[in-house]
Amino acid sequence: MGRQFWLAVLFAAPLGLPAFAQVPPLGPSPGPAVDPVTMDPAAQPERAPKTMNPIPNDPEPAKHKPRPATQSMDLAKDDSGQELLKPPSHRCFVRDVMAFYDRTHVRCYNRARGKFNFFAVDTGQPVAETVLLKAWRSMRSGKPLTITYAPSSDLNPTNCATKDCRRLLDVLN
Repeated sequence: MGRQFWLAVLFAAPLGLPAFAQVPPLGPSPGPAVDPVTMDPAAQPERAPKTMNPIPNDPEPAKHKPRPATQSMDLAKDDSGQELLKPPSHRCFVRDVMAFYDRTHVRCYNRARGKFNFFAVDTGQPVAETVLLKAWRSMRSGKPLTITYAPSSDLNPTNCATKDCRRLLDVLN
């Protein structure tokens, strides 16, 4: 027998360990679990199946509370006094685009609500350059440009007439 075996026997005896202990195989056990104290498979306590428990400090997701449409402070009004839930949009076939020192405007072939065909934004606004590029692209391609604008004329930029011009809020093409 090898030297390591005798060393294991010598050290196991004074410690009270069985010298020839069986090492369990590495891998799945072939049979049911056995209680090591009683050596009875039926004496093993039942284990609950593993489930996902929620994290205790995880906040609940925010619940959407619908607002009633009767709150007048959330509604915008156009020049005729009609209340709107969101800013109106217009599909504009671009006739021309102009950049002035104080404003950038787009003129459409078709009129929005039968009244106005100019949409303007202050030149200092960040959207002014985007308006120029998208309106020019729309005019060259012949495709309409969707313009979202302010419903009332009290927000118009300088030199934008109240009868045929509105403040431009956003453009899409």
